Amino acid sequence: ALPAQKNVVLANAAFGIQVLERGQKEIEECIDIAREWVMRTLGPHISRDIATEPESPKSSLQEYLQARRRKPTYRITDIIGPPHDRVFQAAVYCGDELIGTGEGHSKKAAEAAAAQQALETLGVSK
Repeated sequence: ALPAQKNVVLANAAFGIQVLERGQKEIEECIDIAREWVMRTLGPHISRDIATEPESPKSSLQEYLQARRRKPTYRITDIIGPPHDRVFQAAVYCGDELIGTGEGHSKKAAEAAAAQQALETLGVSK
């Protein structure tokens, strides 16, 4: 079986070739062609364990925005509370647009909460 990273690289390469050959206007068709090629060529080698939805809201948001050639940017906007009981507040942006906020007892938890809110705001189910 091929390592997961190699599958991703090959899939991205197949997609890139299709985009270059057909142009940006037909990108949706290119995605379908690349998906068919990946499944036909690499499908038998893809582990079902790794071919699942992302497990975290941050991963889901990253994939959603990446498919639209965008990327999320996270910022810790505030830290509240005493050192032994900190609450971090985070914001997630797409470009200059605030798309979600959240808080948690770690930076990671605050960013995950912000990503979850962004997914809900964008109408994307996790």
